[in-house]
Amino acid sequence: MDNKKQVQAMLTENPDMVFDEVIQITIAGQDIAFWLKFASEWGGVLYFMDDKNTKQFEQGIIGQGEYEFSRRTYRLGLIRVTGLYDKLTAWSKQNGSGGDYTYGMDSLECYFIPAYLKDYSGANAVVKKQGEAYIQSIQQALGQQDKLEDKLGSIQELVHEYIANMHQYVK
Repeated sequence: MDNKKQVQAMLTENPDMVFDEVIQITIAGQDIAFWLKFASEWGGVLYFMDDKNTKQFEQGIIGQGEYEFSRRTYRLGLIRVTGLYDKLTAWSKQNGSGGDYTYGMDSLECYFIPAYLKDYSGANAVVKKQGEAYIQSIQQALGQQDKLEDKLGSIQELVHEYIANMHQYVK
């Protein structure tokens, strides 16, 4: 059985596997404000991109397939960053700035968050070092489970298949 069919079979059996925790990273208490700002601002970017995608589809600039894949991608990404924002906000209210937050990341977050952090940090020199440090932390955690390139590849395959055929897996 080839890899794509194997991923399809796994998702057919358990489509919620994309929400299972894959890794944990530690967010330092003093960095919570950075993460809240990132999640808030990037949520706005994703909302804008989803809106732009819809307008491009309505104007015939992109086709149905590209529109659907992008729409699902932006909306899943928005759900994940909004969820992160909500978790961090609740944690902050309980803990203030004391202690560290353990961020359990699922497959979708392992796929989206490092890419979003890279773009966010690249566009904002003030937070570049902080963003890069957390990308490194995520990669290090992923690399402990398997060879980093293999783990990233398997997450990408899983998430792409889930997004592309979500309508078949979500019932």
